[in-house]
Amino acid sequence: AAFGAELQRALRQICWPAELRARGGLFSGGLRVAVGALGGGYTSRRPHASTGRADYFGTIVNRAARIAASAHGGQVLLGGEDPLAGSEAASAPLGPRRLGAFTLKGIDSPMVLSELAVPDELGRLEAFPEPRTKGRVSD
Repeated sequence: AAFGAELQRALRQICWPAELRARGGLFSGGLRVAVGALGGGYTSRRPHASTGRADYFGTIVNRAARIAASAHGGQVLLGGEDPLAGSEAASAPLGPRRLGAFTLKGIDSPMVLSELAVPDELGRLEAFPEPRTKGRVSD
């Protein structure tokens, strides 16, 4: 979660090329990244066949990917009932805002999603639409 928030802050500080900003709309502030995170451990890790870098496997990896796919550019979504359990709670001054339980593609049970607010340099927060999921199950 802390990495996702710091990534969003860092992307806002980059002096993006005028050609990109001139596209307007979503690109007016530069490139935006959707971030999703879920705490837990992976099942296994082994070298990727072509790159040799670590490749992680397990339910947690798949669920985190679904959460990231649900986020909008510039947004940080966290999965689970207590998304900032442990030491990361101290690094999130505004804390996560629970959005509700949603049905995610390929996951049988609903997942609680929360949004980690990342204010801009003036302290403003962006209002994002509802996550891109198969639907809300509860608040």
